[in-house]
Amino acid sequence: MSLPVIGPRVISDPKGRYFRLLTGWVGGGFRVPDDDVRLYLDCMREPGHAEAGSRWYRTFQTREMLRWLRGEYNDARVDVPVRWLHGTGDPVITPDLLDGYAERASDFEVELVDGVGHWIVEQRPELVLDRVRAFLAAGTEQRD
Repeated sequence: MSLPVIGPRVISDPKGRYFRLLTGWVGGGFRVPDDDVRLYLDCMREPGHAEAGSRWYRTFQTREMLRWLRGEYNDARVDVPVRWLHGTGDPVITPDLLDGYAERASDFEVELVDGVGHWIVEQRPELVLDRVRAFLAAGTEQRD
């Protein structure tokens, strides 16, 4: 996906083979609806969209991931509130991978959500919206 020339072609495949393969691992019994697949494919046919997606992944893999692996972020801290909703059915980012985040953030909370995979916004939009509203309301109350 991140390779020049090949990546954009794979991403914009009119049959959506890569997209369907990629979305097949999200866990929690989730399957991307056909309407969403069509929307994705329509977007990726727009000039520059597939190229931008490929470059985004390439930048992460060739710059940010290398910095992370070299330890450049070892002393980094997050000093803004963080609320993390995480599906217990995520086969890639398992809950144990979240260990240690709280020590690097001044205000960090994790909520594990059963029966949900990697794309929690797609699988439980009402829950995500509820938590966002509560988070924003709490921030407003603190300023008053």
